[in-house]
Amino acid sequence: MNRKSLPVTLCFVLSWIFTLAQSPDFKQKIASRSAESFERYDLFASEETNARQRSQLANTLSQVQILSLKKDALASLRSQAEPAISVELSYAGTLLELALVRANPVAPAFKVVTASGLRIRPDKNLYYWGTVKGQENSLAAINIYDGQISGLIAVDGHIYNLVREENAESYFLFREEDLLITNPFDCFTDEDLHWLKQEDQNQRASNADNCINMYVEVDYDIVQGKGGAQAAADYVMAAFNQVAILYANEGINFQISEMKVWDVPDPYNFSSTSDYLYAFRDALGGN
Repeated sequence: MNRKSLPVTLCFVLSWIFTLAQSPDFKQKIASRSAESFERYDLFASEETNARQRSQLANTLSQVQILSLKKDALASLRSQAEPAISVELSYAGTLLELALVRANPVAPAFKVVTASGLRIRPDKNLYYWGTVKGQENSLAAINIYDGQISGLIAVDGHIYNLVREENAESYFLFREEDLLITNPFDCFTDEDLHWLKQEDQNQRASNADNCINMYVEVDYDIVQGKGGAQAAADYVMAAFNQVAILYANEGINFQISEMKVWDVPDPYNFSSTSDYLYAFRDALGGN
């Protein structure tokens, strides 16, 4: 796999942090709401693994829950855009009841542009953060975009992944320890020291409301793999939402302010992480 085909934001997904001196804002919102204020959505039904799936997953996952999406329920949720919802997922007899509130991982002036100069109008995607009911130190991030759902849930030392089956309608719910293969995500860090000039450090200091704005580029490999610039932008936004909750869990507001999508071949084609870093810096004029 080409190393640059993976969005950098995914490097952080497995670094869940649970202990806090003060409850983060989204957990405070959940705690302050009554149980009745969470609109219940029955989004999935369990289904049996078919022969094709058993063959496909035999060497990949030791255990998996197959789910089918209730499209009418999803359409209703997208239409209503509820501020707080309750969703149940079942995995091998374990019930995961999620209490979720709306999240906004993008800055107010967020924009998406392509390398060819087109402006992409962000779709009406929904992002939710929350917890597993009864598990104070749990985390859950759910993304709703392009008629599909994805997400991560961390509870009791387990990390659950919710993903749609490639080129199919079914969904897989599995734990990291169910993987029979090495997780392909890699941060691609190197052992070199990279020094910042003093003025660079000053410019990168957090602002008064402890908010970090991030500029993101989506490379051409992802655009090709996802079938277009809009789909690639949605995919990376979903991944970013799962990263942003980690910062929110530490009381840090982390948002994307601008995204550039390479709908033409990008200039980043190197063998080392340092080369990628320097090329990216130079492309931004050293900023």
